Amino acid sequence: MAVSGVRLFMRQGPRVGQAFDLIKPVVIIGREAGNDVVIEDAQVSRHHAKLTQQGASYIIEDLGSTNGTFIDGHRVMTPTLLSIGARLGFGDTVVLEVQPGIVGEQPQPMMPPSPPPPAYSPPPAYVAPPPAYGAPPPPPYGAPPPPPVEKKGPSCWVWGCGCLAALVVLAIVAGVLLYFVAPPNVAGPICDMLSQVGLGMLCK
Repeated sequence: MAVSGVRLFMRQGPRVGQAFDLIKPVVIIGREAGNDVVIEDAQVSRHHAKLTQQGASYIIEDLGSTNGTFIDGHRVMTPTLLSIGARLGFGDTVVLEVQPGIVGEQPQPMMPPSPPPPAYSPPPAYVAPPPAYGAPPPPPYGAPPPPPVEKKGPSCWVWGCGCLAALVVLAIVAGVLLYFVAPPNVAGPICDMLSQVGLGMLCK
């Protein structure tokens, strides 16, 4: 809020040493609490005088007070310009001295500094969960999928065992037939071989 270049300093009255900075273009002085400058003294009327800003100073006029308004002992009869150093009187008991005030802006209350914004931290990179115990590790990202595993059914070993058994049976049958049609010098070794595999009864 802008402050004019004038203030009123109480030299005599109920609060000696009190200063009133004039911060409005129109200032009402009186005894009532609603005035801009309140002076609680019996010699001061409820609405005693009015100050109107003009340039860097103020013009004062009396508002029909009972005990009068004075500048350096002279009663104010018409609006009068205040000068720095003048003594402004209200009745016989209150004297305010016109002093230079602070021109410009009233200092604003200090506000606590706002906390700095939190530093930006990038989101954590995605990490795949570890594979389950005993499971093969997953392929790296972008690698082609592994070829499908061919399932071997039970038909392979079944057919293998069946073929081997058929060959054994064929060999035995061939040996028996060869024993019956072969001469004795050939049938003897064949019978010995059949006896070694537990089939000697076929030679009897």
